[in-house]
Amino acid sequence: MNELRFLLNDAIGKNLNKGSKLYQAYHDKIWERYGFASILKTNRYNYLFGLLTGTSAYKNSAGNASWAREELIREFFDANLSGYIASMAMDGVTHVSTVKIKNPTVTDSEAVVPKGTGKLTIPQGVTSEQFNNASSIIRQKVGSISDDIVVQGSRANGTARPDSDIDFAVRVSPEKFDELITQRFGIPNPGSAKERTMQHAIETGKIQSGEAGLRSLRQELQKALGMDVDISIVKSGGPFDNGTQIPLP
Repeated sequence: MNELRFLLNDAIGKNLNKGSKLYQAYHDKIWERYGFASILKTNRYNYLFGLLTGTSAYKNSAGNASWAREELIREFFDANLSGYIASMAMDGVTHVSTVKIKNPTVTDSEAVVPKGTGKLTIPQGVTSEQFNNASSIIRQKVGSISDDIVVQGSRANGTARPDSDIDFAVRVSPEKFDELITQRFGIPNPGSAKERTMQHAIETGKIQSGEAGLRSLRQELQKALGMDVDISIVKSGGPFDNGTQIPLP
């Protein structure tokens, strides 16, 4: 992992020009050497690499080089830890206790890993009762938007820290996503903060809870689950539609 961090820092410091041979060399080397083809969708990797190298088409993105670097490292770490959990599950382990892989230390919950799958069916740190209750709350509020709702991120792949949030994604088709963009943002004034926020949502394929009108739902879920919650509308096949996902019951 230190080697990956070194290479990412090197890419940041090179001031790479998109389309140059050196840019492509770094892009392909990181992609191939660290197996990101099996970890991330291509558009998600390209999005992060663009932020990492300062070549993203959207210059005012909330992301930045340091954030993109840490996201790539986290994705790599999560993927390798998931493999370790999977090997334990093959031996019939159904409760994963504290797992130490250098740093950080990952403490699991009562999450269930079905034998032979290596995949959690209940998010880490959440009981079955809490998960069912959260599902009912969410489906009641956003069921008219989509019934394809999942948990993703660290609590879906079993790598969450005690202070990690739980990330709910309301997945919609690209057509529905475009419709929601129009509904939520209208036609903002050119150069306004609202226009920049809309452009960021379009580029990332993700409408945050505030812009999606889900702030009160997020607060209700935080009370019900006793942890920070992120709930957003995610375009199917977009940069944030990736990684391990646990469907809501």
